[in-house]
Parts: sequence; C-alpha cells; structure tokens
Amino acid sequence: MAAAAGVATKLWKLGSGTPGSPTPLVVLGHGVKFSKELWEPMVRLVEKKLSPHMSVDFLGFDLPGHGDSAVLRTSEPCQDWLPVCMEAAKTVLAKYEANYAERMVLGHSFGGASLMLLEAEQPGSFSKILVYEPVVIPDGTGDYHRA
Repeated sequence: MAAAAGVATKLWKLGSGTPGSPTPLVVLGHGVKFSKELWEPMVRLVEKKLSPHMSVDFLGFDLPGHGDSAVLRTSEPCQDWLPVCMEAAKTVLAKYEANYAERMVLGHSFGGASLMLLEAEQPGSFSKILVYEPVVIPDGTGDYHRA
C-alpha cells in the first residue's frame, strides 16, 4: 500500500496485455464509511474475465478519514468534506497520471462526486466517468454545487 500526502492507495495491475499497447487506469472512488477494499471483489471478478491479451490497472484510494488514510479532523458537516476529498483525489491522480494515457473513473457516492468535481476543475483528467449516486446537486442555474 502506498500513500500520497496522507491518502492511502492500492494499485491492482491485471493482465499481461499486448506488448506496446497502452494499459488503461481505472480510478476507483468509494462512498462514505467504506474504503478502497470495497472494490477488491470487483477487481478480482474482472481479473477472471480478462482476456490474456488485455491489461488494465485499477487504482483504489481511501478518502480522508476512511480506511488507511489520515484522520479527517473537522467539525464541519459531511457535505463540506467534498472539497477535501477532491483534493485527495487530485493528489492521488498527480502521482499516477503520467504513467497512463487513458484514465477512467468508477465511483460511488462521495468518491464518485470527488472524481467528477476533479474532472470539472481539470477537464481531460479522465476519458470516461461512471458514477453511482454521486453527491452533487443541481443549484437551479444549470451549475452544480457541492452537496
């Protein structure tokens, strides 16, 4: 397990791939009260189904105050944690992004919202984003604010 500025990470490298072909990175964002280990069964299932000529890397990280990451000491309501979580995602991505031409997101709840906000702040960070129950709410103007 590695750490990027107090954020615990885990990198699963699956498949041997075809020599010379780029390996995509899927960044995994977990919801509140979970950790990067939430994704382990899904990663193992993909590993079983992966063609021998393919490869994919999965990067899980613990949001601040979750799993093996540094404790988040704040009296702010949880909706105010989203900017902190986005900064954690930014730190993690900065450590790994140079090694991958294609980066995708699979995220749930706060983890998904953190990664969506990172894409909004730094367009082009990810080529594809799939999130379930992201914690972002339209504000009535067509823009989104942090829930």
